[in-house]
Formats: sequence, C-alpha cells, structure tokens
Amino acid sequence: MTVVRLAVMAAAYAAGAAAVSLAAGVIALSGLPTVPALVLKALLVALVLVVVTWRGLQGVDVTPRAAVAVAVAALVGFLADPFTWAARTFVGQLVLPAGVGTLLVDLVGWLVVVLGTVATVRARSHERVTGYGR
Repeated sequence: MTVVRLAVMAAAYAAGAAAVSLAAGVIALSGLPTVPALVLKALLVALVLVVVTWRGLQGVDVTPRAAVAVAVAALVGFLADPFTWAARTFVGQLVLPAGVGTLLVDLVGWLVVVLGTVATVRARSHERVTGYGR
C-alpha cells in the first residue's frame, strides 16, 4: 500500500465520520430524540468506515502488513475527527457519558469495524484466487 493511499483513507475516515456526526447532531436538534439520533450516527459512521476501507483496499494484496497499515490510517482518521475530542465519535456515547471511557469504546468499535472489513476483503480476495466460495 502506498503512503498516499493511506493518507487519503485517513482523511476520508475523519471527514466522513465528522460529516455524519454533524448531520446527526443537526437532525437531533431538529426534534429527533437523542437515542435514535445516536443510533443513526453510529450506523452511518460504521457505513463510512466500511466503505472507505473497502474502496481503499481495491486492487491491494491484503497482507498482514497492509492490515496494520490500514489500522494505522484508521487510527489517524479517528484522531483527526474533531468529534473525537468531544468524545462523540461513534458508539461510546450510547453506553457512557462523554469522557475517557467513551473515547476508548469509540476507538475499539472503530478499529473492530475497520479490521473486520479488512478481514472480509482478504477473505473475498482469497475466494477469487482459489475458487472457493462458488
């Protein structure tokens, strides 16, 4: 994987998640109850993470080294998202009040979604190469 591709992925993670969080906040302010707005935000952020990871890995041999590189790009994207610093990035706000615990829940959830997508892309590319899964 190239550094440029990883940088674009990190920027897309941060920008996509921030845009979704902002939109969910606006929707919540317009009258949607808090919990449904937070669930909507969590689902849309997860969708952003899956799409960015999936697209970023197109045409890439998904090796363990590439998986680590994507995890680092995801971590950079997480840290670059302005909502991270308000502890309102992903799913943590659904289970804990804003704080360090929320940040940790968000980070773990973020990495689980990204690395789960990496594993899926790797498995699908293995199916194509070996012919399994037909």
